[in-house]
Amino acid sequence: MAQSIVKFLVRRGTDLERQRVVLADGELGVTKDNNSHRLFVGDGLKVGGYPVASKFYMIPTVSAVDAIR
Repeated sequence: MAQSIVKFLVRRGTDLERQRVVLADGELGVTKDNNSHRLFVGDGLKVGGYPVASKFYMIPTVSAVDAIR
């Protein structure tokens, strides 16, 4: 069976740059701000595209002893 190699080209930049461009239908865009990477996909209409996943904010754990104080 023949093997195929596929290479994806992804538009990348800051979130501010993403908010100024319309990603083509199916085009992927990645933002890299403050050590945070987010992936967006375009539909050819909406400026900035749509996020592929929601942001995750880590909630610090609180021990039972700290909660009582």
